[in-house]
Amino acid sequence: MDEWFAQNPLMGALGGVIALGILIYMMVIMTRNVGEDLPRKSNGREVDPSLRVPPP
Repeated sequence: MDEWFAQNPLMGALGGVIALGILIYMMVIMTRNVGEDLPRKSNGREVDPSLRVPPP
């Protein structure tokens, strides 16, 4: 099987193109929402800090 890959240089080029495409895709995904805060749904179980009463 190794001899077949060595005789077919297109397989090496195709692998390089696929690897480069995956790398570019991952970089786009990682840098897509930098600095943007995503809207957060309120959770009914969370306590509102303004409702807390200090101890007497």
